[in-house]
Amino acid sequence: MEHVHGRDIHESRAFIEALPDHGRTRALDCAAGIGRITKALLAPLYDKVDVLEPVAAMLDQARVELAEVPAVDHYYLCSMEQHTPTETYDLVVIQWAAIYLTDADFVKVFAQYAASLTPRGYLFFKENCGCARDDTNFLVDDDDSSLTRSDVHYKKLFEQAGLRVVREAYQKEWPAGLMPVKMYALRAKTAARAKGTAAAAAPTAPVATSV
Repeated sequence: MEHVHGRDIHESRAFIEALPDHGRTRALDCAAGIGRITKALLAPLYDKVDVLEPVAAMLDQARVELAEVPAVDHYYLCSMEQHTPTETYDLVVIQWAAIYLTDADFVKVFAQYAASLTPRGYLFFKENCGCARDDTNFLVDDDDSSLTRSDVHYKKLFEQAGLRVVREAYQKEWPAGLMPVKMYALRAKTAARAKGTAAAAAPTAPVATSV
């Protein structure tokens, strides 16, 4: 990750800052790992950042890495599928995590986070993107059970989750030997539709801890 970290953060920041009428109050970093994106991208841009990570050891290390970052507020030890947001967000980040979701969980997760957005909020989705132009081809990695979808497939799932694409762009500066990466800025088509979809199977909210 170190060899692509700088260019990843640089292009993500430029993409986010170009979004029209975006808020800057609170962001959520989903599947945050040890807090790389929180520290380098979100904390400089948002007043408060919440960190969600399903692996306890990773979240513990995130607490260490982010101990001196005043913007960090809540830490959530749970997966995206288990999380029911109790805050509202100007940005929800899902990066390199949706490849581990089934299509059904993808739709559920994206709908619930769409429902958590403020009127000026966006869901920022950044992920490996297959080159196939149709919806029948995708790549499965047997080593880590990840699934890389095509742009067409992603957009069908956005539609099912009640989301519309406001902006999209491929990562431009990227090593030739790596899978192409694409960024999407998403918003709910209608607030009512997004909330209704998310409420259909909402699990119990986990307990959050603050710094």
